[in-house]
Amino acid sequence: MNWLCHKFVISTSVIFLFLYEFSEELSGDSQKEFNQRFPDKPFPNHNLIYERNVTCGEHSSGSFPSLTWTCADVKVNNLRMAYGLYEGIDTKCTETKGFDELAELCRQMMRSIEVKRTLWAAIVSNASCDFHNENRVLLNRTRENFVWHDMPSGFGWIHTIQCMAMRT
Repeated sequence: MNWLCHKFVISTSVIFLFLYEFSEELSGDSQKEFNQRFPDKPFPNHNLIYERNVTCGEHSSGSFPSLTWTCADVKVNNLRMAYGLYEGIDTKCTETKGFDELAELCRQMMRSIEVKRTLWAAIVSNASCDFHNENRVLLNRTRENFVWHDMPSGFGWIHTIQCMAMRT
């Protein structure tokens, strides 16, 4: 229960931070800047993240409110990343219980291409709750570090993740 409260506080803090940034963007002279859009950039095809090879495929470019990098057809050592929702939101896509470290994955991928900006959002823009018949992988955090957790076949997998940097 304590861990659930901790997740709620973090989620609420992120929402308030976003709303604060959003309100700052809408004030005065920054309205013009707020309307500015940026095409996303692809991550390299191969990134070594926590001793595993994260690969990205081709993607269709989109338009975002801040600098964004996309990893489409994402795989980790040729395995799909597991995807899940919090229990109670979905009935079959809950094996991860909504817990993952996608923000850390974004931070590490951005670091690998020497992006110095702070991560604003880790966005799963294309995922499925359908059954995936192969093993999957999930990035988790222990007390000391981040580790990849191998998972069996099951419901939920990620196709595309996007990493958006804070506006300066």
